[in-house]
Amino acid sequence: MKFVFNNLICIILFSSIVGSCQALDSLLAYYPLNDGDYWEYIEEEIDPVFNTYSSEEYYHKVIGDTMLPASHVYKVIEKYSINENNTEYIFERIDTLTANIYRFVDVDDVWPKQRLIDSLNIPLYSSFSGFSRYYSRPARISLQRISLDTLFNKPVTILHFIACDLLWDYEYSFAQHIGLLSARATTPEATFYYTWRLKYAMVEGIEYDLENGFDSFATKMLPDFILHQNYPNPFNLNTIIEYDLLIPGRVEFILYNVLGQKVKTINENQSCGSHKIVLSASGLSSGVYFYEIKTGSFSMRKKLLVLQ
Repeated sequence: MKFVFNNLICIILFSSIVGSCQALDSLLAYYPLNDGDYWEYIEEEIDPVFNTYSSEEYYHKVIGDTMLPASHVYKVIEKYSINENNTEYIFERIDTLTANIYRFVDVDDVWPKQRLIDSLNIPLYSSFSGFSRYYSRPARISLQRISLDTLFNKPVTILHFIACDLLWDYEYSFAQHIGLLSARATTPEATFYYTWRLKYAMVEGIEYDLENGFDSFATKMLPDFILHQNYPNPFNLNTIIEYDLLIPGRVEFILYNVLGQKVKTINENQSCGSHKIVLSASGLSSGVYFYEIKTGSFSMRKKLLVLQ
């Protein structure tokens, strides 16, 4: 009987370990870093104030490994700007035990060299302190939502992250088995923004031609509205939240507390043009909150501070 019991315990422990390894493997698939993996991106620079637009194309290719300080092995990613005919190298690694993604910054007088830029194992609506992946500034990063979309007539799970540093608000997404799918960086006043979108990828020998195989991808990157920072901020009585709706339709306003719990919601059909919400601090405790505007295909979130 004791022998059977011990075997049963071993089977349970083994099943638990295998299950956790399988779950971790599925997370690592959102950020493939295999030798030879290749991605082409289109970067767009948009200034709605001066009505200017520019774009450039570049590619990322994993070309090998290198040992860097602290005895960590990093993948070497070649970044080549097609417009500028310029090459630079990025050093990244993914911790296979935690699913954390680190980047090594090889610049003198910069500390820390190893920087946490993402965590694929973070719970939904939770956040952590790291560095923004585009400008490497200290940032607060959180997993905003998980969606099941269709790419090439197949269901694909996508992780959607948001990050905020001192100068920029970011939104970006990782598609399972593909990697970074799209990204957006916006100034807090929404006066200037960048977008990045995947054009083509070759991951583990599988081709993904998003320009031809997924026609609606580019339109998903276009904003339905511009969300402005609330004012005054911080506040203790009322604050005004303004946004410009570019496409008429159903609009949802959500106010979250720091735990990701919904505190207030508004859901209604609205026409194009400027809109504003007068938010009262009545019933709100002092602290940080996040307000979000969502339409059918786009969302944007900003933070506000209540001081009672």
